[in-house]
Amino acid sequence: MFYIIEHVVITHQPGDGEDTMYIPEGTSLQLECRAFGLPPPRYVWFLGNEELREQTSNILLIKDFR
Repeated sequence: MFYIIEHVVITHQPGDGEDTMYIPEGTSLQLECRAFGLPPPRYVWFLGNEELREQTSNILLIKDFR
């Protein structure tokens, strides 16, 4: 498959419009990123410097946030 390469455009980043997010301990945290381009972008999430390898969707869900 061939693509005409387009630069990635991020249309929504986690926390857009929010300077600070306060998440009560023990609740769920959902972060969302939206982007488009060719080839389609991959989503990679990190916790500190550690890649969350199981998280490859544009939505990151952390249950029981601590």
